[in-house]
Amino acid sequence: MTPAVSHPLRRTSALALTALLLATVLGFVGLSVATGEPATACGWCASNALDEFVRAQLVAHDPMRPARWSHALSLGVAPALAFGALSFGALRARRPWHAAQNAAVVLHAFVMVTALADGVKKLADRERPGFHHGRQALTEAAKVPLERFLSFFSGDTAWGFALAAVTYALASRRGYAHAGAVAVAGFTVAFGVALLRVAADMHWATDVTAGALVGTTVGLAIPWALHAREAAV
Repeated sequence: MTPAVSHPLRRTSALALTALLLATVLGFVGLSVATGEPATACGWCASNALDEFVRAQLVAHDPMRPARWSHALSLGVAPALAFGALSFGALRARRPWHAAQNAAVVLHAFVMVTALADGVKKLADRERPGFHHGRQALTEAAKVPLERFLSFFSGDTAWGFALAAVTYALASRRGYAHAGAVAVAGFTVAFGVALLRVAADMHWATDVTAGALVGTTVGLAIPWALHAREAAV
């Protein structure tokens, strides 16, 4: 039986990880201040044939149910899978400190994609489909009018894909045997989030597609660019 491994990675000291996370948080705050408050009028008002077609196939009669499920996946199942799978790999290799390092890298990716989503939403000023079609009273944004022009891109979808991607990238870097299974599970959950956000009438298909691309890019880029495997001594 092949022994479990958890390879050391670069820039995973407590100081380095804290500095990276702090820089991202400060960037988040700066971007949020720079982009200001959500718009009260749409800057991107028109729909398109593709978005309308996909919406017609997926939108739910009661959009609140898929909205609740989407949050349960993006903020519940996806993080639990990420932290659990990475902690399991580290503990199985008897390197518990790697579990803490992994968790910090996952948190870094989550904060970065949240910052990007917040900034782009307020710059794009795209109207959500539920408001566009006069069904806002049925959606989760019914009592939150400032949510009206924050459609692009989908933050929940970006979270789901970022968590799936960063977990896979870290598991691969560390050499965990279950990296492939983690990728399948993580991206399946993320795809479910994307479908549910359209069903909830909170996002267009292009919103969730962009969220998936941004989340995947951030999730892969952070481990690959910053946390290469340490060379064997």
